[in-house]
Amino acid sequence: MITRRIGVPFLGFTDVVDTHIEQALEHCLTPGAAVSVAMGDEIVFARGYGVSEIGRGHLVDEQTVFGLGSISKTFTAAIVARFVDRGLINWDDNVVDHLPSFRLADPWISANVTVRDILTHRVGLDEWENNFPWMFGGLTRKEFVARLRHLGPRERFRDCCSYSNALFNVLGEMLEAVTGNSWEELVGEEVFAPLKMTRSISGHDKLVPLANLAPYWGGRAPYRALRGELGLLPGIANVATPHGPDRSGNQVIYPWHHQQVTAAATNVASTAHDMGLYMIAHLRGATFLKPHTLREMFKPQNLHAPREGMQAMGLGWFICDRKGTSVLTHGGGQVGYTSLTSIVPSQNIGVTVLLNDDFASRKTKPLLSLISSALVDAALGLPPDASERALIQTLANGRSAMVEKDVIGETSQIGERRVVEPELPLDRYAGSYTHSANGRLDVVVSENKLFFEFAPLIAGELVHENGERFRLRFDTEHFHNHNLILRFCTEMKPQADSLTLTGLPTANGYQSATKWIYSRS
Repeated sequence: MITRRIGVPFLGFTDVVDTHIEQALEHCLTPGAAVSVAMGDEIVFARGYGVSEIGRGHLVDEQTVFGLGSISKTFTAAIVARFVDRGLINWDDNVVDHLPSFRLADPWISANVTVRDILTHRVGLDEWENNFPWMFGGLTRKEFVARLRHLGPRERFRDCCSYSNALFNVLGEMLEAVTGNSWEELVGEEVFAPLKMTRSISGHDKLVPLANLAPYWGGRAPYRALRGELGLLPGIANVATPHGPDRSGNQVIYPWHHQQVTAAATNVASTAHDMGLYMIAHLRGATFLKPHTLREMFKPQNLHAPREGMQAMGLGWFICDRKGTSVLTHGGGQVGYTSLTSIVPSQNIGVTVLLNDDFASRKTKPLLSLISSALVDAALGLPPDASERALIQTLANGRSAMVEKDVIGETSQIGERRVVEPELPLDRYAGSYTHSANGRLDVVVSENKLFFEFAPLIAGELVHENGERFRLRFDTEHFHNHNLILRFCTEMKPQADSLTLTGLPTANGYQSATKWIYSRS
């Protein structure tokens, strides 16, 4: 493990914690990481570990750029908060008053969804369902917002915590309607510029030519991208390349993606140093946000626990407990990257951890938790506890098991049950099927196999499992562990008249019971 030691060690940080991080990265085969710790109005620690790209000797440091994924939602929340401070927006404004085109399937809920509702994830849209169109669609932002009118809450409005990427993108469109500026312009003007975050950007298209970017999340990448021959834009350097496991569990380079439609939810890329400045702004506020605004953001707003181990939602932030201390956190997962920012308001402490390893790999969640917890404990003056030492040993002993778990998504879910052949000849399943929100799905037969295509460049094989049930095997390495099951309905013989898509548990532990019904066109 190659480590570049940068920054001034802070009180309570020991070489033991440093060793923890180095060992954890090595045992998880994670190429690189960058971490920063802020205390009060100072970045007291910023350091890089490992390399920015496998097979090359470029060391990670505090200025290396990583994709932040969903930590971007806190940037959108910060933009909203700055406009609240100026009186342009109120937390309890109805979204439709600023963005008249916003509609969900339920008219009353559409008229009453507030900014606060979205920031606290209490509208009730199913997590996978409202992600699906932008994962596989290539829509514009306005087209994406228009399709939400086909989706209704799966949980009780304001009596749930249902994480929503889609609705944060609605906030991005609302902010543009209020100001006349795009989300990219706003994050630059309202966050990067005042905080002097000079190495932060609002999308991968600011790093890599569009021709080298894979479209959408799950789209095929250009051949040169898959070979690692990406080529950064002129003047761009020191960028962490995305990585993750291939179908065999080997660590490989993943392509960068152009996720323009998801910008307000996922698109910020930054460095450990810049994130230190960002955390300081949330600890001290000062000219960035008014103190009472920060208190409102950090106050429990939604008491439904969004994830295991979490207590509540603030405005754009999750609220957790760390050994009796309240911690504000937000993680981020993007193709090839995983990240976590934690803020301890009562102690004026902030910690950020950035990895260039895929969020859907089963190893990254415990790795991220380990590094972040060790840094928070060190900042609080607490030694690493037994559970953290045990996790290091687990990572060391269980590397092969983790690889096996990454590969298991490629195996059949049927097990030892008797396999029933499809009821119809394969050509009777072929055709175009449509869903009101998700659009068109094409099924074709070739060489006695079925294949699917959701949108341009998003395709793969339908692997038969049992009867009318097929598993979608995406032809992109970076999407191999996202399982979806397709089941044809053959009641209207002599051909399939509809199909149902179901989300299975994904590698990062999320599961959806949502069923998407497509009718034959």
